[in-house]
Amino acid sequence: MVEQETINKEQAEEIKNLTYIPVRENTYQAYLHDSIGGTREFHVSGPYPGRVDIVTDQLVVEVKRVADFEKAFGQLLRYRAQLQHTEHANKTYSIFLFGNVTPAERGILESMAQMTNFQLLIHKDLKDYVDEDELAIRDKIRAVVNNDNIS
Repeated sequence: MVEQETINKEQAEEIKNLTYIPVRENTYQAYLHDSIGGTREFHVSGPYPGRVDIVTDQLVVEVKRVADFEKAFGQLLRYRAQLQHTEHANKTYSIFLFGNVTPAERGILESMAQMTNFQLLIHKDLKDYVDEDELAIRDKIRAVVNNDNIS
């Protein structure tokens, strides 16, 4: 009986691991960076300094959760203005959004991307890529949930 309970707990933990979806922007940045390479946290100087999430030979990419799409568009527009007289002027400016998006929301986002001449990438979820920071957050969430269940 005790052995069966142990097996059940292990299987439940395995299912949690398989269904866990990362929530941190850094996780998605790392995932995309592993896929396309380039420089992460590329510094842009000037009157409005900032850091572009990823810059490659062909792309300038801003990564945000879907709920923060306005920030992504605003930041990328600012970076394009600041980089217009540099070697980055003719690159493709891309927004990589992660999270759930409805068809109506997708339509608006695609219209905005077309109007600004930005490439739009939407990634619903990311189940097979979890970095160390994300694991630490996941474990903290589980500790809180498990402590609440014990009380």
